Amino acid sequence: MRKLLAFVVVLLLGVVLFHLWWNRLPPFDGHAEPVDTPFEMLSEEDSSVRVVGMAHHAVRAERHYPGGFLTPDRHFWIWPLFAPDDTAGTRIEVMVASTVEPPWSVDFEDVIVEGWVRPPRSRVDETLEAALRQSGYHFDPDYVLVEMFEAEK
Repeated sequence: MRKLLAFVVVLLLGVVLFHLWWNRLPPFDGHAEPVDTPFEMLSEEDSSVRVVGMAHHAVRAERHYPGGFLTPDRHFWIWPLFAPDDTAGTRIEVMVASTVEPPWSVDFEDVIVEGWVRPPRSRVDETLEAALRQSGYHFDPDYVLVEMFEAEK
């Protein structure tokens, strides 16, 4: 019986630690030094990246994720990122989830994005994809999401 109890405790501890690590919560909220990555070379295998590109703020979404057990409230602005100087592109290869609101009077902006490469479904849902498609964009089948690091306080 003690072995079963010990196994359950270790399993629960492992699940909680994995949850904290996956959601970048304390004590896992630090990040490695981002690696300069060319826009064309971004992939799901990357971890911490720094990429230069053209933000298309004309089509952005705002998402709020309420806090829960061990998770704080999170608020993101999600927008597509294109290659530098590309204001006419429509094929989305990179989406960005930022905790900083983009300027409202700017549709296109040269940006340097530092963050973690995450699976797109962690922040981009079907309704956002449909809205972007209605706006004239289409998605690369292997598009990635870069969740920007939180601003230093």
